[in-house]
Order: sequence, then C-alpha cells, then structure tokens
Amino acid sequence: MVAGISARVLTPLLVSYFNKTGRLEEWRPIFFVIAGTSAFSTVFFVIFSSSEVQPWARIPNNRRPTKLELDELKKENEIEIDTMAADMLP
Repeated sequence: MVAGISARVLTPLLVSYFNKTGRLEEWRPIFFVIAGTSAFSTVFFVIFSSSEVQPWARIPNNRRPTKLELDELKKENEIEIDTMAADMLP
C-alpha cells in the first residue's frame, strides 16, 4: 500500500523532471523508468512471495462468532449501506 501511494506521489515529480517542453522524445525516459520499476517489482514479488496461508490469516475452527458480534457487524453494514446511499443522492 505504501508503494502504491508513493508511486502516485512520485509519478508527477518524475514526469515534471523529464518532461520540460512536452515533446515526444522526452516521454521515452519516463516510460523506461516506469517499465524498469514494474519489472523490478515483478521480480521482487516472484522471489519473495509465498502462496502459503499466513498464521495471522487463519481463523481457529473452534471459535465461532457470538450473537453479539454478529449483531454488531450487521449494524455496521447497515450504517455503511445507508451512508453510501446518502452519498449517491443528488
């Protein structure tokens, strides 16, 4: 997530650094930098990623949500739906 936000912040800075007059030739280094960054990210992900489920993502089989927890989740969802509906109104 930090990388995604950083990319959104740094991309305009990168473009303004390389692209002074807006000519087509000035875009080439920008595309090379973005392609290189994308290739590096892909290689990094392939090397260091794992398809194993992490311990923090496992839910114990013996723990079931209580009625109170389910009611709270239901109430939160209703509030979110009402908020989204209100935002959509003109």
